Amino acid sequence: LPIWLYPCNVINKVDSPELIRAAVVSLNDRGDKSTGWSMGQKINTWARVGDGDRILKIFGDLFKNSIYPNFWDVCPPFQIDGNFAFSAGVNEMLMQSNCGFIELLPTLPCVWAEGSIKGLLARGNFTVDMEWKNGKLTNAVITSNHGGKCTLRYAKAPFTINGEIVSKNGFAEFDTEKGKQYKITV
Repeated sequence: LPIWLYPCNVINKVDSPELIRAAVVSLNDRGDKSTGWSMGQKINTWARVGDGDRILKIFGDLFKNSIYPNFWDVCPPFQIDGNFAFSAGVNEMLMQSNCGFIELLPTLPCVWAEGSIKGLLARGNFTVDMEWKNGKLTNAVITSNHGGKCTLRYAKAPFTINGEIVSKNGFAEFDTEKGKQYKITV
């Protein structure tokens, strides 16, 4: 089941929430200990099911047992896919765009209650910058690199886009122009 969560999106929280629950059972049965590249896969699958605190536990195991002092992934001599999977997992924790919309802060761990990030690239060629405090989004900027329709989701609170478009049920859909920025305010 985990591969159907990530990198695929056959199982996702929008279309198949019952399969998400089954995937969690499978992930729990498999456990967290593994080689670095497999830990990277687990980080990404746990991000897709929304358990940021579980991911932090895996981060601890990864850095304790599966990362060399030079930060290469352990699996003699080394496996670069573990390093790439780790960084992809951090992105998946902060922003996901695999279900036809951009979701902001889908898997934020409790200890990351405050922060900011710039330059995440979402499907549809949108760049996402955002800040959060007390575990909640404070603002974000979506830059349209291509133009076209953008669907945005932030489920924790209502938001506006450029002070006009108001979210409904955590979603907002709007047309964009190439090169234009859209400010999200919560």
